[in-house]
Formats: sequence, C-alpha cells, structure tokens
Amino acid sequence: MPNCLLCKSNRVHLYTIKKIIYSYYLCYDCYTVFLYPSPSLNKINSLYKNNFDYSSGKTEEKRIRNRARSILKKLKRLNPEGQTLLDIGSGYGFFLDEAYRTGLKVTGVEPSSINRFKKNTVVRNNFQNYYLKYPSKKYDFIVLIHVIEHLFNPESDLKKAYSLLNDGGVLYLETPNLSGWLFKAEGKDYTFLTPPDHIWIFSLKSLMLLTSRLNGIKDILINTYSYPEHFIGIIRRFINRKKVNSLKINPRNNKIEQRNPLQKQIKLIIFDRFLATLFFRLIDIGHKGTFLGLYIRKKR
Repeated sequence: MPNCLLCKSNRVHLYTIKKIIYSYYLCYDCYTVFLYPSPSLNKINSLYKNNFDYSSGKTEEKRIRNRARSILKKLKRLNPEGQTLLDIGSGYGFFLDEAYRTGLKVTGVEPSSINRFKKNTVVRNNFQNYYLKYPSKKYDFIVLIHVIEHLFNPESDLKKAYSLLNDGGVLYLETPNLSGWLFKAEGKDYTFLTPPDHIWIFSLKSLMLLTSRLNGIKDILINTYSYPEHFIGIIRRFINRKKVNSLKINPRNNKIEQRNPLQKQIKLIIFDRFLATLFFRLIDIGHKGTFLGLYIRKKR
C-alpha cells in the first residue's frame, strides 16, 4: 500500500480499479484520490503528443467560451492593470481566443496538436520544457484549467507556474472537485476517474494544502460551479439507491412493477427541462459544486 503522494500519510486505501490495470487510492488525511503507480513522465508526454483528443472540447465550445468570459472578468477585477496571460494546457484554444478578444497579450502552452487558436502564440510543448526555455518570462495572469489533474508532479509544476507570475498577478486553477456532491453520488463510478490521463482528483482540502506551499500569496478566492446535468445525475443517483431498497414485486407474477411509460416521460420533462435548470446552482453551496476554482493573488 503506497503512502499518499501528496501529504505522505499512510492512511490510504485502494479505492477502485479501472480498466483492469489502473488503481486509484484515496487518502483519508488530505482527501485526495491518486493513480498508483502513476504513468512515467515519458508516458504522459507521449500520451499528449500522439493523437490525444480532448473530445468534450469539440462539442462544448459555446459552454467553454461562456465560462472563459466569466473567469476573465474575475481576473481583470482582481488585477485591473494586468495585460499578459499564459494559458497552460490551452486545449483547443477557446480560452485563449476569448482572452485575446479582451485585449490581453496571450501565450498558450499545449503539448498536443489539437489547438485551433489562429494567432501564432501557442507553443506546442509540455509545460516542463516551456519553463526550462523561459524560466524568467513573467505574466500578469496564469491559468491552469483542467490541467493539474493531469500532471505527473503537480506541486513542482504549480511552483514553477507561480514563479512566472508578476507581483500582484493572479493564478487561476480549475479542476474536478472531490469535495463535491457529484463524487458523493457517483462513488467508484465518478465521471472524472479516467486513467491514465487523470492522475489526481483533488478536494478543496488537498488543493489548499498544495497552494499553502507557495510563497508570497496575498489571498485566495474559492468558488465552485456545476451544470444542470450534474444536478440531474446527483438526484437520480440518490433516488435510484432508495429504489433499489424499496422495489415492489408483483405477487401475481413475481416481477418488478414498472412505472407507466407516459408518467415516467412527464416526470423527466418536468425535472430535466424545468426544475434542474432552476435549482442546479444549489449544489454549489458550501463549495460542493462539480468543479473547483481557486483565484490565487500574489503579493505586490
């Protein structure tokens, strides 16, 4: 049994096995799930260089751009004088494009070939190599959006990224939230347990532990967000658990009684298309949303 790769605790147990060969462990002390043994750095780099495809990016461009605009507004409020931005793991480049449209001078680092940003400012490389080449280049804003869960050594890379931040600058981290309701509902079927690319799943506690190792932090703003389908999935999971414990058997034929199909369809329409869109933000209360975001502002 390994010790926790983040906090070194021995209070770790095997949580689940995926695809037969990948083992995820859960640390009770810092509340982190990690893949062990993790892929080597060479294997990780090879994964992203050779035909890696961020599939949801193709279908959710509008949603990604809307989220990007929201993040950029917050970044500019926190550092109104900021002019330069580094996007580590820029994917298809939708965030970069939105940042460029606001007038920021943007640079992207992306190891795969999927980036579609038209401007000639995307470096096709992993962040480790980028840092070795430009260790003193500074930025007012740095974002790692759904990146830290992919990193071989997140503590080391986070410190390197933070060192590239100008005084008064803001670093934004976003990652799946182990503290959220979705993980509690899905358990071992958690949507984001996807080896070998997801090596880590962080909770608020473990992400705060990671950021506590950075020097010169002025403050940290925490938020979570979710989408209606997450609310739907959480509610259905909990309802289905109750159903399993209260199945009704027809005594005439010893079969499980089925709900009327029309009644079922009406309930789906009411819940999925109406109630979920009204109430899905409730799961963000208390930082229990699906995705966890930290705005880390550096001292001047």
